[in-house]
Amino acid sequence: MIPISEPRPSLAQLRSFLAVAEQLHFREAAATLGMSQPTLSGNIASLEELLHARLLERTTRKVLLTPAGERVAEHARRVLVAVEDLVGAVAQEPFGGPVRLGVIPTVAPYVLPALLPVFAQRFPQRKPVVQEAMTGVLLEEVRAGRLDLALISLPAEAGDLVELPLYEEDLVLALPHDHPLAEDSSPLLQLDALRGVDVVLLDQGHCLREQVVEVFRAADAANLADTGSRADSGPWVDADAHAGSGTGTDPGADSGADSGAGPDAGVSPYHLS
Repeated sequence: MIPISEPRPSLAQLRSFLAVAEQLHFREAAATLGMSQPTLSGNIASLEELLHARLLERTTRKVLLTPAGERVAEHARRVLVAVEDLVGAVAQEPFGGPVRLGVIPTVAPYVLPALLPVFAQRFPQRKPVVQEAMTGVLLEEVRAGRLDLALISLPAEAGDLVELPLYEEDLVLALPHDHPLAEDSSPLLQLDALRGVDVVLLDQGHCLREQVVEVFRAADAANLADTGSRADSGPWVDADAHAGSGTGTDPGADSGADSGAGPDAGVSPYHLS
């Protein structure tokens, strides 16, 4: 283990010494580095004190390297080359390696087909690695450093993480065409119309399920929100609604042509208000 608490030579000290070691002239070395000669001399004196070794022999006519100075010059050159390689590598590829993206299943089939091609075009050096999971799992993966970011439904109430809103969606109720509520010509349904309605819900753990339950509680129909059928994704919600198992609730991205909801699917979408 490297004892990082111990004082070590600085890059400025190594650069100063190497400039003199290569040019064997203090004034020319100072001009090359763009610093004053006293500053250059001070850096080298500090380096010699730190290493407990005399690195240069200076006479009125010339500057010579001591045996210790020759060894230090070799090491200093390697260190400074490595530092430049590091800076160059970071400058050429500021965003390198794969991007580990988590996404909830309710939006993955609808957002990723549009998102991934744009990402590949803008960041060709970074390959996305996608993980689908429930919100709670994704948040823990981000906290543990196993995911770089996660696409979830807000609010997540994750105060230790940064939340950036991306877009908003309406909550849509998918109804069979022969459902009594489908006779309403208005595209908006009032919450009180939900009383007595059987609803197809996503499985436990889906954030959309909890949001739908909250909507039905607001409509004083919470007793019905947990009595409907179950589904594990938005398309299955629409399929169950089409089959007559009940009404389904989707975010806006899930409804319409993308999910098959519409006249041809036997399902009518209505926005909740």
